[in-house]
Amino acid sequence: MDNYLVSVSLILSFSLTVIGDTSVCHSNADGHYEIGCRSYVICTGGRGVIHNCPDPPAQETVYNSAKGHCDK
Repeated sequence: MDNYLVSVSLILSFSLTVIGDTSVCHSNADGHYEIGCRSYVICTGGRGVIHNCPDPPAQETVYNSAKGHCDK
């Protein structure tokens, strides 16, 4: 039961992110836009692709909006 609830929560979270991603790309110019501290979307022509920051074993990375990519 617990695994089911976690799976449903993850699916709903992803769905909400995709919806947010779409609105970000429709209302902004091409570029990189933060959609969470560990994820961002690259918009091109009103369409977006979500990217998640990698999580190496020794260090977490977060999206740095000033640099336009993930770093420590």
